[in-house]
Amino acid sequence: MADFKETKIYNVSLISYAPVSFIKSTLENHISQLKAYAFCFHDRDTDKEPHTHILICCKSPMYLQTYINWFRYINENDQLQNTFGQKLVDIKGAYQYLIHENDIDKYQYLPTDRKSYNADFFSISSHEDKSILALTDILAGCSLRDCALRYGRDFIYHYAHIRQLILDIEEQEGITLLNIKK
Repeated sequence: MADFKETKIYNVSLISYAPVSFIKSTLENHISQLKAYAFCFHDRDTDKEPHTHILICCKSPMYLQTYINWFRYINENDQLQNTFGQKLVDIKGAYQYLIHENDIDKYQYLPTDRKSYNADFFSISSHEDKSILALTDILAGCSLRDCALRYGRDFIYHYAHIRQLILDIEEQEGITLLNIKK
């Protein structure tokens, strides 16, 4: 599989040390490109410098570095505030992690600390169709084994159709989403 730095992706998870006000304005400046976003400022994690976790789900795929560059921020001392990123695979889990929802060993942020646009997008319960969920997960880089375990019999029975849909989307949009041979 291609290196993520060379592959365009729809969904990313970022950690940024830029000010929250800058992060908010950056997300608002790109709102027309986004399906959804969520972020949470972590200033109470033990032994860690304050930082913000950011989740972005985009309408069109972009290179990881493009997303990172959105949050390029030079502070008053002419120092670059770092932003790191990776492909977002488990959308619901990452959304829950923003407030450490399922990690009781970490500081529990309040749900109101998590800021978002189109928050329903991050809830698996808002997506009734398992085929759509499986397609979204595959496009986000989830392995076929994990999809089969997560979505069960329906995924296994409908995989050929999902695979063909991915190929058709690639052809229609003139992009390569996955490295699937015809």
